[in-house]
Amino acid sequence: MFGFQSLTMNKFLLKFTALFNPLWRALGVNTEQLLSILETKLLMDSRRVSGFGNQSNKKKKQSQQTVNLFIYFIFGLFMMTMLIRFEHFPTALTIYFTAWMVFIIMTLITDFTEVLIDVRDNYIILPQPVNDRTITISRILHVLLYLSKLMLTFMIPAIIYIGIAHGLLGVLIFVFQFFLSVLIAIFFVNIVYLIILNVTTINRFKEIISYFQIGFTIIIFGSYYLLPRILDFEQLQDADVMDNPFTYIFPPAWLASIWGVLMKQITQSNYLVLSTLAILTPTLFSILIAKVLAKEFSQKMMAITMGGSKEKKDLDKKIVKQSTSLPLQFAQLFAQNTTEKAGIEWIWKMTQRSRDFKLRVYPTIAFVPLFFIYIAVQDGGTLAEKFEKLQSENWYILLIYFCLVLFTTPFTSTQYTEKSKTAWIFHTLPITQPGSLVISAFWVALVKYFVPTFLIMLATGVSIWGVKVLDDYFLGLAIILLTSTVIAIILYDHLPFSESWKNQAKGGSFIRNLITLTVVGSLGFGHYLLIDNTLYVLSVGVVGLLVFFFALGYIRKRTLDKFK
Repeated sequence: MFGFQSLTMNKFLLKFTALFNPLWRALGVNTEQLLSILETKLLMDSRRVSGFGNQSNKKKKQSQQTVNLFIYFIFGLFMMTMLIRFEHFPTALTIYFTAWMVFIIMTLITDFTEVLIDVRDNYIILPQPVNDRTITISRILHVLLYLSKLMLTFMIPAIIYIGIAHGLLGVLIFVFQFFLSVLIAIFFVNIVYLIILNVTTINRFKEIISYFQIGFTIIIFGSYYLLPRILDFEQLQDADVMDNPFTYIFPPAWLASIWGVLMKQITQSNYLVLSTLAILTPTLFSILIAKVLAKEFSQKMMAITMGGSKEKKDLDKKIVKQSTSLPLQFAQLFAQNTTEKAGIEWIWKMTQRSRDFKLRVYPTIAFVPLFFIYIAVQDGGTLAEKFEKLQSENWYILLIYFCLVLFTTPFTSTQYTEKSKTAWIFHTLPITQPGSLVISAFWVALVKYFVPTFLIMLATGVSIWGVKVLDDYFLGLAIILLTSTVIAIILYDHLPFSESWKNQAKGGSFIRNLITLTVVGSLGFGHYLLIDNTLYVLSVGVVGLLVFFFALGYIRKRTLDKFK
């Protein structure tokens, strides 16, 4: 039933696309080839959801799609409340389209990068007599058609409200604005990708996209938690952003101005200019992509498929540079045998290259200060009043023990990889103490991730509360190191990069987080009881460090039968 509905939807989308054949021909696109490519891609998308795999995978994929649609609906429902709360409707629409365009751009980068730069069809399409413009436009339309379900789900709450409050004309104008917003977002992402591909190497491009994904994840998380705490929406409800000069470089304001021109008949020059920008920009973007950047894009796709000597030389240089980096050499100072030293270099490079590792670890590192800021500014009053209250209380204890997450997350994540089958190599190497590899992962996580972030947290604590917190940070460091070794003994039950990320999602992550939170709460409370006694704080810290070094020796002696 689901497959039949997908095929019916695909036919409708293809017929709708065919209505714009005169436009595609004007851009130099072969419409027959375009529709054939789109039909094939949409059919493949449908099969990914309801293919002939096992039943559990089929249900899992359908369930995931349902969850995604539900998330978009809830987010659209939340943003619809902005349209109700703000008196000035173009300002409300500016906020609405800002949230939507950030959301859709994030989705494009995180979920559809592989579609935009998909190299699998290069082997079939590029050798055929298909011109560059047809290939490029087909990729863009594929994403646009695939996103149509998500777009509709997000729009429904706002459409219902606008239909009740402003009638059919308001709905038609809103749908037109929404369609333009999607075009601008897709064209913007494509142009950025094309520009990056033309100024950097393919491998570097993949790294940049990974950091984009990490950055957007952090921005969305931070905005969701911090903006309601920092901004006073009651004071903004009567605001009018349309007269602000920044609107001329802000696409959501362009879209919002269309409402003022068509619905309210506003003829002010700024509204007319902004509306013109909203309508002309997608047209200019499409011409730029089709007539200027399409050829370069196809050449880059061929380069991705075939590879090149320059890419290999660049990668070789990067490997040599990583091998001689100062932090890596510093980490190797802690190694007590050849296995540990080799393991440190290997794990260091793996964490540097693994995209999945970065996507899972880096956002967590950024979430720690965001969580602290969220808790610190939860009370009412101005920012100055909140900061003054923060200085008068002992919130730095919480900041110290949040740092435990900065260590345990990258450390325990070194067990997992997207290529777990390569772990057979451990059974062929003469490693007498495989526990040494766990120690190697420990030192990499310590030097590469924990120490830099802990120093930042230390500088933050001293700048806010003064030097009186130095002894507490010493005790916190000792307890974090000791606790990390205990977690290593309990939860680090695989050799580094030998277990699939899929198995981590089955419960290991939940157990790790539960244990970490329990430990953080217990130790933080115990530390709080000693906070006013410097001698006790320093004494407990020294004892903690001694036990920590003893625990390292225990981990180092673990044999292969202790690992799964």
